[in-house]
Amino acid sequence: MEEDIYDRVTFQKFLDIDIAFDQVPDETTILRFRHFLEEKKLHERFFRIINQILEDKGIMLKE
Repeated sequence: MEEDIYDRVTFQKFLDIDIAFDQVPDETTILRFRHFLEEKKLHERFFRIINQILEDKGIMLKE
């Protein structure tokens, strides 16, 4: 994931990171954040909220 942030402008824009000036989170930081979300079951809440926003805009994901 860390390498993807360096390689993909879309990831940088999504994360609001300018790799020339900002520190890119390393793999461990990303995984800790992911595990935190999973422990608190926040990932499920985010998924529901994002799906609702997409549905409101007429965009639906099947999977």
